[in-house]
Amino acid sequence: MKNHPQHDPGLVTLTLNGKRFSFRADSAFSARAAELAEEAEKKAAESEEGLCDYDEIAAFLSYVIDSLLGDGSVEALYGEEEEPDAFTLLFWLDEIIGAFHRYRLNRLSRLKAGAAS
Repeated sequence: MKNHPQHDPGLVTLTLNGKRFSFRADSAFSARAAELAEEAEKKAAESEEGLCDYDEIAAFLSYVIDSLLGDGSVEALYGEEEEPDAFTLLFWLDEIIGAFHRYRLNRLSRLKAGAAS
């Protein structure tokens, strides 16, 4: 899970499970992530005692990752034979969101440094 140097401003490329993925660290990505977080909160509130079945959690995390990285991303990570594991999916989702935030913080730092000069 290392970040690769960006050649295209706004493009974040990261490696998960030996596979490279790229996404735009823009307001559309941020808005989509916020929508998915709201969807997760609503799903938890609607379920009994705020808990979901383990398979349901894995399915939702797969949906979130595919929504952020593109359809088929989870299948590319796991292959067709293996069932997605919720803990691994959560770890990967944390890596994706972390890469987004690192990019945005680095960009903000560069903008502040440029404004100060």
